Amino acid sequence: MDVCQEEEDEVPRRDQPRPVLDQLPVEILQHIGGFLEPTEIVESLSSTSSRLNEIFGNEQYWRIRIKNQWPASYPIIPDHVKQPAIWRHRCRDRETHFKLFKNAEKNMEKRIFGHGEGGLVGGDVNAVCFSKDGKLLCSGGRDRHVILWDLDAIKKRAPTDVAALLETGAPPNADFQSLLHTHAGWVWSLQSHGSLLSSGAWDCTINVSDLNHSVGAAAPKTTLKTTGSVTCHMWEGDRTIAGTFIGGVALFDTRAKTEPVFQKSQAHRHAVLGVHMENDRVILIGSDKKLQILDVRAGEFSIKKPIPNNDYGTQLCVRGGSVWVGTFKGHVLLYDQLGQELELVEDMTEAIGHSVGLKNQITGLHCDSGHILTCSMDRSAKMRQPTRKADLIWEHRADTGFTAMDFSRNNALALAWGPVVGIWWPKVRV
Repeated sequence: MDVCQEEEDEVPRRDQPRPVLDQLPVEILQHIGGFLEPTEIVESLSSTSSRLNEIFGNEQYWRIRIKNQWPASYPIIPDHVKQPAIWRHRCRDRETHFKLFKNAEKNMEKRIFGHGEGGLVGGDVNAVCFSKDGKLLCSGGRDRHVILWDLDAIKKRAPTDVAALLETGAPPNADFQSLLHTHAGWVWSLQSHGSLLSSGAWDCTINVSDLNHSVGAAAPKTTLKTTGSVTCHMWEGDRTIAGTFIGGVALFDTRAKTEPVFQKSQAHRHAVLGVHMENDRVILIGSDKKLQILDVRAGEFSIKKPIPNNDYGTQLCVRGGSVWVGTFKGHVLLYDQLGQELELVEDMTEAIGHSVGLKNQITGLHCDSGHILTCSMDRSAKMRQPTRKADLIWEHRADTGFTAMDFSRNNALALAWGPVVGIWWPKVRV
């Protein structure tokens, strides 16, 4: 055989089978997957063949992927959640939040609006809240206004545009701020529920507006009335649960009427500062220095746990079996609600790293599968890993204490300090 014939034989013929991606060994495919974003695997790679879908649809792959990057025990409290694709979602959240905020200067856009630039903000901001679709930010505070911020308009505006507008004398808020309504007292609490936005205030009301239909200063859709100033509230389906400054709890069914369908007052009349409701079980914190569970059906408190360090809770976040409490003195505590009793599992104060003391109140607390996010009157906001060690991912400092915070499904972050609102959002889709 001559040389030309040998070279000809080495060239694959067109009719010979070629190796394809989904025929590679599982170990190699999983190694390749490690170079791709979770969304790329789910939305593109897995859809190319049934074998790839089977490999990357296996929850064990996502558990191992998290473990390889962050070996620490996770989640802190094993929750045994049976939700489909729960580990895939956890992996996506951890990798996405870490990637975006670990290098925030590169991956996140930022706009900070002070008293002059944010034309409608006339006083300290007590609450911020993203709409469920992520298109609006709502703020409220001591000027009694509930203000809507158009995030699409803000994203299109260059950082220097605001200053240029001020120099020309043009209204600085014209294209991105609108007034939803005004309460007769300070606004303390904002919540988003579907297309609805609710605002709780010192005037003993919760105003509920439909953001799909409200324009400018449109009247609220519904006004819910309580017997005390509203300090906190949340939604569960068609029901709204509110805590008041005089120690009361009021439950509304918005399908029925504007008066409470259930009320419970505490004899000591200490302020309720955080509420969370699941079915007929309400978790409360407040200035009575206790963490409590109220059984709505029985109308009685079933559990009362003292907060350590002669302290009281100011922020409450409940995720699955984990109950997170931020306190007046700057502590961050983790409780387990999966058992019969609320058990204090971990004092996370040292790991989170805020200053502790009478002037270092935790004013924002958000915990999910991707991070632990806190802000405090110690002038710092921190994002940390959702593990016991809580390694730092991101930090921002201001010249005064933070007063409010929210984090959206679109990975946007809002912080408030004094009459200032800061907004961060991803530069690219992740």
